[in-house]
Amino acid sequence: MDPGYSGPRPKMLIFHGSADTTLLPQNFNETIKQWCGVFGYQSTAPQQTLAHTPSQAYTKYVYGPNLVGIYGTGIGHTVPVMGDQDMAWFGIPGGGSSTGPTGPTTTATTTTAPPTGPTNPPGGGCTAAHWAQCGGIGYTGCTTCASPYKCQYSNDWYSQCL
Repeated sequence: MDPGYSGPRPKMLIFHGSADTTLLPQNFNETIKQWCGVFGYQSTAPQQTLAHTPSQAYTKYVYGPNLVGIYGTGIGHTVPVMGDQDMAWFGIPGGGSSTGPTGPTTTATTTTAPPTGPTNPPGGGCTAAHWAQCGGIGYTGCTTCASPYKCQYSNDWYSQCL
């Protein structure tokens, strides 16, 4: 996130599931926001949304040529490996074997949105759970942590309920 850094950056392909209880679904949004900040993309408006891509349970969000998020409805922490998708994303010819689901690709607008971020209702009242983000530059979610957790500063862009 160093604004003065001008070197190379990796392409990011982020998979996350709505039933993940290890890394809560909100972490998908936070990861997307952070990498959109790195690449200068708009995190609230993907350039393209593809329902049922790469298979029925997933929606693919394209934020730019270097960032794609794939969100799976009903998918837990162990997202099935999609080797062909991964290899194609990183430009590796010949692909790989896929042990995960495959299916048709469509350009229909999704009906399954990624989880929405926490909001602070007028007058406050929003509480962030253990491990949730609670502050940072540009962060607009809950800033009060559930008891007994405290908002711990990590860096200018990220504080977390620990």
